[in-house]
Amino acid sequence: MHMLNTWGISLAFVLGSLGFIQAETPLVPRFLVGSKVDFVAAIPPPPAPGSLAAAADLEAVLQVQGWRTPKSIAWAKAVHVGTVWNFSETLGPWFVEAKLPRLAVLFRNIGKELGPISAAAKTPFQRPRPFRMDARVLPCIPPPEGFSYPSGHALYLFMEAEVLAEIFPGARQALFDYAHRAAWGRILAGVHFPTDLVAGEILAKSFVDEIKKSAAFQDEILACQIEAKPFLGLKRKTQAIAPCCN
Repeated sequence: MHMLNTWGISLAFVLGSLGFIQAETPLVPRFLVGSKVDFVAAIPPPPAPGSLAAAADLEAVLQVQGWRTPKSIAWAKAVHVGTVWNFSETLGPWFVEAKLPRLAVLFRNIGKELGPISAAAKTPFQRPRPFRMDARVLPCIPPPEGFSYPSGHALYLFMEAEVLAEIFPGARQALFDYAHRAAWGRILAGVHFPTDLVAGEILAKSFVDEIKKSAAFQDEILACQIEAKPFLGLKRKTQAIAPCCN
């Protein structure tokens, strides 16, 4: 897989664009302070238009569309609106904002720093979504605006899985299993290609690897572990929604 050449989108440029969140009070990053890493440089380019790989990417979307069932469509709709609290399926019914306010604040702060990076990462490629590339692709959720590559949903899902795995290392595999299934819902829905998800996962790891260097982040991880400790012995709930491809 060929790695993308330098785009010239430095983190300083990305953080400089944070004013769109609240123009009057620009966000002061807490976890990326002093970082100059160009995270998006780690993302491989999508398959070239007209290439065999691009055709295979589209064929995967069409094949999955043909396999849709009422249960799998319900899954795609359920994971369309994603929050970190969806991981309660893996961690248990105690994993809710009301019980974990410190963790809720952590993810809100991380999201503020990740949002501009997510937006900037799509700009160099401007890859149309599957339903705009081929009229045979029929989304089963409201068709989203914006470009396809990398998947913002996958980026956030895998960021959440990476950070939660720092807090709950014993659940790491289950967290990533859920993230992969939920991300696959974007293909099932007809709004992303498989390679969009791969790029989102790569970008998420690059981002989390960087914030893990922050002492402030490590302090928050410890605080969240202490906050969650009283609930860790509780039995996780039975999965309520069938896996995406059943």
